[in-house]
Amino acid sequence: WGEILMSDAKMLLEISPGARLWRLVRGFMSVFVLRNRDRV
Repeated sequence: WGEILMSDAKMLLEISPGARLWRLVRGFMSVFVLRNRDRV
């Protein structure tokens, strides 16, 4: 489902001007998930 998420993100970025903000949020989310995965 990662590829689907990426395609949706690209569509959103093409429409909205918050490309940098979305990248920042995705970066934090990925780091958060990786930390939780290591914790569990």
